[in-house]
Amino acid sequence: MPSRPRRARRARRWCVVALAAACACALVVARARVVDASASSNVERARARLREAREAAAARGDVEAAREGDDDGEEDDEEEPGFRSDDDGEDEDEGGFVGTYDACDTCEACALGDAPDGVALNAPTKKTKRKVHCKTCYGCNVLIGRMEQRATFRDDAVDVPHGASGAPVWKGKIMDGDFFSGGGDGENGEVLDVFVKAWCGVRGDYKRLIWTKDTVSETCSDRVTSHPTFTKGPFCSAERGMAKRTFCNGAFLGALDKISHEAGLSDVIPRAKYMRAKTFAPWDEGKETSSGVKQDMDVMVFGAAPGVGFESLGPRITPTLLELLRKIDPDRILKLALFDLLTSQGDRHGQNIFITEDGLIHGIDNESSMRNQLNSMLIPGGQKFETYRVGFIHTVCSLRNNCDTARPSPSTLGAMLDYRCYVDGGSIGKKYPKQFEEFLRKVDAMEEEEVYEYFGMATPEFATKFKARVHDLLDLGFERTAKKLYAGMLPGDGRFGNFQYVIQPPCCGPSMCKLDIIGFSQEESQSCIHSCDVPIDPDFVGANTPNASNASAAANVGGIDPTPSAELTSSPPPSLSTASRDDAIAALKSKIDDLTKTLEKLRQVDDTIEKS
Repeated sequence: MPSRPRRARRARRWCVVALAAACACALVVARARVVDASASSNVERARARLREAREAAAARGDVEAAREGDDDGEEDDEEEPGFRSDDDGEDEDEGGFVGTYDACDTCEACALGDAPDGVALNAPTKKTKRKVHCKTCYGCNVLIGRMEQRATFRDDAVDVPHGASGAPVWKGKIMDGDFFSGGGDGENGEVLDVFVKAWCGVRGDYKRLIWTKDTVSETCSDRVTSHPTFTKGPFCSAERGMAKRTFCNGAFLGALDKISHEAGLSDVIPRAKYMRAKTFAPWDEGKETSSGVKQDMDVMVFGAAPGVGFESLGPRITPTLLELLRKIDPDRILKLALFDLLTSQGDRHGQNIFITEDGLIHGIDNESSMRNQLNSMLIPGGQKFETYRVGFIHTVCSLRNNCDTARPSPSTLGAMLDYRCYVDGGSIGKKYPKQFEEFLRKVDAMEEEEVYEYFGMATPEFATKFKARVHDLLDLGFERTAKKLYAGMLPGDGRFGNFQYVIQPPCCGPSMCKLDIIGFSQEESQSCIHSCDVPIDPDFVGANTPNASNASAAANVGGIDPTPSAELTSSPPPSLSTASRDDAIAALKSKIDDLTKTLEKLRQVDDTIEKS
């Protein structure tokens, strides 16, 4: 057995090795920390794409049948069950019946409406202990299926984001072409493409994302089940638009739908309706506990927004994408910006704006709204816009504890949806569409209680805030109303959330500021969406002052160099200054010197013990 001194020497030698390793690690970490912030952004984007690819690969075996056709070009029979099936009913030998919604406990493919003449229903109608499984069933009032993982846009495959919400969203079908205009009972036989959303009450341990373990709650925490009077609760919560409460969510979104419809904005905001869904969960090839389970749940049905999420187009700006932006109807940008300010949207990012190959845009997922906050990528001054303007890593630097080193990056594609690049004269002021202005005057003449009752709002607090904002839009105009909202919010300090930022001059093309562009010729780099000569509205630039009547301020371009983007085609991305890098290296060398002296002292002690 080794002697005690020998064991002590071995222990000290391990300490020396450990300290040496620590020195090496410190060197690597220190060098990594001085890497350019834009490079970090690229790495983060690459990691995100890798995670999405892994998730898609893991899910592919389970969700491939839910996509629009197989790889061989043949249609998948289970993709969209026939709304009127020609099935002869002889499916019992294959392990399932043909039946109705009431008769079947699980179903692989349901159809809207009753079974047509000539279809034999063989599912037992009397209750039995044995669960009745149907291959085909009739009588559903809405069909639901999983969202695709990928979509085709301009002949390219793009990712389909599923959002950060824990609530499941399905693509769906529903009968009745008059459904979203407030009438009809399905007798006309039209079928609409829709999105269907539920927050709770989904049976069978349903997984919102099939490759995860998280399931949707089968129960809802409804405390409010009917619309209370203006002066007596209980009321729905005003803290957040959405929660595991069906009635409150339905009232909230129903009020938004009525607002957008009467204000003349429903052509950019899909119609919405709260309803009881009688349907079956997606079949998922029978591999999930929720496969084909009968559902009787409260849902919100939205008119389908065509196209793909704007964020699916990626961050970099190409000549082709600049041309796509030119196809966007400026009136649609105007209406979407009006809706976002009118309802004080707090979550209008690139996943919540859909765009088609022809430039048709819609706003979806309007739940985070009706508060005294504004956070829309179309309206400069909020965190969503700022993220696209200078980069996520710089805007929310506190998430990485690197606010002292994170640098702004060139503006990405999302910043090009700035409403000022589309409207005449670069500002809206009080130049509202006729129907919108008439709507404002109608609401402004109402009492708060009238507003609450007329729109069926979820809480009186929404009526109070909404009426005040309507008055500001009439009195102050668009830009100064936005400034007033921003002035009541906390300034951005590196945290994630609804914060306000100094408003910069508009940037509508590569010749106006530094953009993250690729593939532009010298001539193309001088172009803009519509005009490169967009006036700067003095009421909508600079710091957000507490008093909207004193909102004018000098422009402050902040960390972004207004040099045209043409430089980016030949110059490397901006990096840390030489002085900053030299300071970091000097500090590192000093630390290594200290560690070296400590190691030398340990060696001397070790030698002394060895001699003794």
